[in-house]
Amino acid sequence: MKSTRQLFVFNLIGTVFDAKGIYVRAFADACEAHGLNPAMHINEVKAAIGNKRLKEMVSDLFPDMTDEEFKEFQTTCNRIRDDLLVSDCQPFPHVFDAVNYLQSIDHVTALVTGTAGEAVKLLSDKYSLASLFGETNIHSRDLEKDAALNNVQLRERQLSDLQWQHKGLWLSLIGDSVADCVAAYPMYYEFWAFLHDSSDAQELRERTEPDRNFYDYAEFIDRIKGYETTTSLRCNPN
Repeated sequence: MKSTRQLFVFNLIGTVFDAKGIYVRAFADACEAHGLNPAMHINEVKAAIGNKRLKEMVSDLFPDMTDEEFKEFQTTCNRIRDDLLVSDCQPFPHVFDAVNYLQSIDHVTALVTGTAGEAVKLLSDKYSLASLFGETNIHSRDLEKDAALNNVQLRERQLSDLQWQHKGLWLSLIGDSVADCVAAYPMYYEFWAFLHDSSDAQELRERTEPDRNFYDYAEFIDRIKGYETTTSLRCNPN
């Protein structure tokens, strides 16, 4: 592998942590607590996670919900989610091995997520993420500053901030959603698609080159070991 130092950015939910099911459960339980019937297949909810904000999902399903009602729903959903993240959330096998390997060959690693800071802190405290990635390399959603941003716009800003923070490093994003892929494209960031249990797996396979999608982190590590740095476009938005 060439010695060129790179910045590898991991999406937190669905790429580092096997947590999409937790978000689905939190959404379903919040609907039940508020007497709502989402009339939405569980796979549709799962597909929306990572590509849509909670506000967008709720607006699509319950267009008559008032802002005040949404705030109450969001509070319930986030409380359930946070409890489940602490009790049930697990990292994907070998993902931390991959992070440690990248760092061992002098690459920089970072985290991005559309999840708000408090939930990220819970995971960080449990798994020592700040020690592993560095406090300033973990970029989460600010509920006030980022309120108007959809998931693609948020990811674009987070990647831009990290690129500015680590000037001179070629950026590679590892993600599991179409939103991740689309955000990587405009700035010619390299994109690696993590396809394990991804609702977007088929579309991601179509948008990425075969050597830039993978199903487990042991495979990813093997790819990196034989990887040669390239500046060619890895994500096709069409």
